[in-house]
Amino acid sequence: RDSLLEVFNILINQYKGVDMIKKGDPHENLIRLMKKRGLRQRDLVGKVASRGHVSQIVNGNVEITRKTARNLADFFNVPVETFIG
Repeated sequence: RDSLLEVFNILINQYKGVDMIKKGDPHENLIRLMKKRGLRQRDLVGKVASRGHVSQIVNGNVEITRKTARNLADFFNVPVETFIG
């Protein structure tokens, strides 16, 4: 019984660490992930896109392209669908 409780405890703690991704607006998902992880635009520059493009994406001035969605998914370690509307 104790080992079963240990397994449940481990699974619950792992679940708590998972980012809950909502279907919906890719921009909202990006902003939510950035806030949750304490990131700023400059943290994405060079890893996701150029400075200008990151600024446009974060400010909602352009849609997230498939290429950028893949880069964001790799950066945040989430499914690419998170950033595809």
